[in-house]
Amino acid sequence: MVEHAVLSSRNGVPTGSELDNPESRRLAESHIGKHLQDTGSAERWGWKLCETLLIVPLIHAYFPQAKFVHLVRDGRDVALSPFVAPKAPFWRKVYFGSSELTSWHGFPMTQRAYRAHGMLFNAHRWRHHVDLARGFSEGLCEQYIEVKYEDLVLDYDATLDRLFSRLNLPTAPPKKPPLSAKSIGKWRRLSRTDLDSLAAIMEPTLADLGYTQRGAIPPAQRATLFKKLAYRRYF
Repeated sequence: MVEHAVLSSRNGVPTGSELDNPESRRLAESHIGKHLQDTGSAERWGWKLCETLLIVPLIHAYFPQAKFVHLVRDGRDVALSPFVAPKAPFWRKVYFGSSELTSWHGFPMTQRAYRAHGMLFNAHRWRHHVDLARGFSEGLCEQYIEVKYEDLVLDYDATLDRLFSRLNLPTAPPKKPPLSAKSIGKWRRLSRTDLDSLAAIMEPTLADLGYTQRGAIPPAQRATLFKKLAYRRYF
């Protein structure tokens, strides 16, 4: 359902009007219906799939009372996490909002390019998705809840208390799962050059989320760093 909706949309982000298309509605009702079968008699249920972010307007059209929990992680750590290369049309839309793109800043949409420097591709995907989610929040208002991954790891009980309160659930967080703080701050081992490249792509979103200090990278310097990406060679 997610793939069909993303590929059918103009820029990879359905607006909800896609439900006017009989095939889109059929797929949505079929997949959502199957998911609901597994919920039993539960009064509350959830759906966890990262790419669902791209179809938030579609889900909101079906479930206007739904609440959307956005788990945000420091983009610099996300950039170091392996992901799927943007080779197929669906994944190109996931990364860039276009399935027609054949290169990005001169970097081809190939497994080889992603394997060599997936960090930069991941950085762009992170910013694209976080900016989308925060844009959706303006229309969702109180139905949008933002939680930082780092808070969940380092202060689990207090973070769950706040989340449960926003969800109007009994404040009795479940037992803490095995979350390791080793997953936080992996970006610190990167070189200054790599960090500058990430900043060129991810700012000002990193600063908006409080991960970096606002103004640490002046716009003129960011523009210069961004230009350098176009001249970097992967091979």
